[in-house]
This record gives sequence, C-alpha cells and structure tokens, in this order.
Amino acid sequence: AMKRVTAISLKMLMDHTGDEITQQSIFTQGRWVQDELPIRLAKQVRIIDKLPYGLCLMPSVRRVRHWYMESLNELHSFQKIKTFEEEARLIELLRGIYKRHAKTLVAIAKGLDELKKELKALGDIDVDRDIDVTQAMDEFYSFRIGMRVLIAHHIAIYDQLTDPVTDYVGLVCRKTNPADVVEDAIQDAKFMCIRAHGFAPEVNFHCSEQITFPSVPSFIYYIMFELLKNSMR
Repeated sequence: AMKRVTAISLKMLMDHTGDEITQQSIFTQGRWVQDELPIRLAKQVRIIDKLPYGLCLMPSVRRVRHWYMESLNELHSFQKIKTFEEEARLIELLRGIYKRHAKTLVAIAKGLDELKKELKALGDIDVDRDIDVTQAMDEFYSFRIGMRVLIAHHIAIYDQLTDPVTDYVGLVCRKTNPADVVEDAIQDAKFMCIRAHGFAPEVNFHCSEQITFPSVPSFIYYIMFELLKNSMR
C-alpha cells in the first residue's frame, strides 16, 4: 500500500498497446496490470481502514473491504504470467474481480446510512457534509475508477484481438465524435425526464460533427448524462 501508483492517462493506455493489438502487446500489458492492480487494491483497503467516525466498522463497508482483500489475495496467488495461455487465465480472474466489485457504490452508500443511524444520537455530525468523510470518499472513488479502468481496458483489448472494434484500442476510441456521444446523452436524459415527469425541456447543443479526438466515449456520455438528467429535474 506504500508503493506509488502509476497515473492513468489516455496516452499511457494507448502506448501500452501500440498501433496494433497483438498477443505480445496484450501479454506486455497483462504483466503491467499484474504489478499495478495489487498496489491500487491495497491502497483502497488502507483508505477503508482509515475512514472517519467508525465508518470502516459498518457492516456494508466491512463487506466491501472483504471484497478488496479477496481480490488482492487472488492476484498475489496468481503467478507472474509467462505465456499467452496464462494471460487467458488472468483475463478470467480479472473478469471475476470486476464483477465482484460492481456493487461497491451501493454497499458504500448503505454503509453511510448505517453510520448516520449510529451517529443520530449525537446530533452534531452531518455525515453528508462532513469534510473528512467527503475527502476520504473522494480518494476512495478516485482509486476505484482507476482500478476499474485498468481492468476493463485490459479485458477489452484481449477481446478485441479476436473481435476487433473499428478505431478502438480497449476502452479508448481514437476518433471519438463528441457530437454523437452528447446527442446520445441528451436523448437518454430526455427519455428519463419524460418517464419521471411527463415532460422534458428542449436541449440546444452546438458542436461540429467533424471534430474527433482520442477519448473514452463512455466517460463523456456518463458525465453529460448525469449533468443533463439533474438539470432537467
């Protein structure tokens, strides 16, 4: 947990793979993921253990900690890959880890509710606004995003070796069209608004359809969808 993590960037994700997805590029990145992922998992366990006001002791948060320890132990027990066949087994392990942690956000939210009930008698601590809780959660969620990007990107590259996706390297689209992505977010946000309230405001969005750049389209979509959904309420 004391080791430094490598900052994740689009350039780093693409450089690890190169211009073409090959068994060798997947193998090289797989070895790096084997080194990097345990560091991130260990740091998240440490963050959980330091959560303020006894949040780390709440049943739902203890469950999350157990998931992280389980994943960490599995990675430590998995030998350093030396062949592409071993890489295939690593991918299956990563799929399991990714699925295991899918409910982390819900579990942490339950843990915060459990803490609120514990502190209700004190009456002078607002967990939702407390700066120590907010900073701890921000750090935890930042590491969680990094962990899931590493896993999802590596799995996507492995899958694309046999089922390539035009202009994609793992999660990264070399020619992301923001106009298309934002338009999808607008339409989905309007649908949700109409379903909930029976009406949705018009959204005016201006962007050249010729603009493209390397990015992770799903990240742009989720950010815009949440902003639009909240604005339409």
